[in-house]
Amino acid sequence: MDLSRVFPRSPKQKMAGLVHLGRMIDKGRAYKEKKLADYIYPCP
Repeated sequence: MDLSRVFPRSPKQKMAGLVHLGRMIDKGRAYKEKKLADYIYPCP
């Protein structure tokens, strides 16, 4: 998944009854392919 061309799923969309799960999967796939684009957030 190339997040520079498509958006990850909405954090409000439920997957297996859990919110954020689908988005985390999308971002994990993009990270694995080194295509996170602007979805890297520095956390203190």
